[in-house]
Amino acid sequence: MQDKNSFRKVVKARRGNGLATNEDRINAEIIVNRYLDSEYFKKSDIIFAYSSMEDEIPTKRIIQTALDSGKRVALPKVVSSVSDGAMMEFLLVDGDTLYDRGVYGIMEPECGESFSRRGRWED
Repeated sequence: MQDKNSFRKVVKARRGNGLATNEDRINAEIIVNRYLDSEYFKKSDIIFAYSSMEDEIPTKRIIQTALDSGKRVALPKVVSSVSDGAMMEFLLVDGDTLYDRGVYGIMEPECGESFSRRGRWED
């Protein structure tokens, strides 16, 4: 059985250089469009997303469309070191949210209202 770091290296090697080809970019756009057209998106009051890296399906338009539609959007932020398990919490973001590079260079909200593990917004 592979450890997590070895597995990540294998997956990253298989992905190559991200959405490098025109076909990759077209397929990524199809996925985003299907999601935005889905009943799941349309009926949701809150969207949990992530800040995508260049080798992942782009989430920027999903996040912006949700905000423009009046939906609440929550993005993860790593709140403990990787050696301590890289615990995350989801923070509510809006159009004024400031971002900073977190673990592995992933953009994270600098601050925001936290979503508790019980599924309620914390005071």
